[in-house]
Amino acid sequence: MAEKINIGDIAKTLRERGIGNSNKDNEIIIKGVVDIIKDSLVDGIEVSIFGLGTFSVKDVAERAGRNIQTGEAITIPAHKAPKFKFSQIVKDAVK
Repeated sequence: MAEKINIGDIAKTLRERGIGNSNKDNEIIIKGVVDIIKDSLVDGIEVSIFGLGTFSVKDVAERAGRNIQTGEAITIPAHKAPKFKFSQIVKDAVK
């Protein structure tokens, strides 16, 4: 298997496994799923996919930092960051 796969590769693999009508249809479905996950996270909704893991949004506190070009001390403002935690099934499979 390739060291890196993309949506097209996933769509093709699904089609080879007899899932979906065409690679193009599968790509549309995958992109739709990604959009639903993204929209849910924007709305603050956690997304759990059994056998894969959980997508969530994490609050990151304000902290001190440094401008690497000038060395000047700066404050990095509080913000939200996407987070993903793999399920135990994936962790065990990768071991």
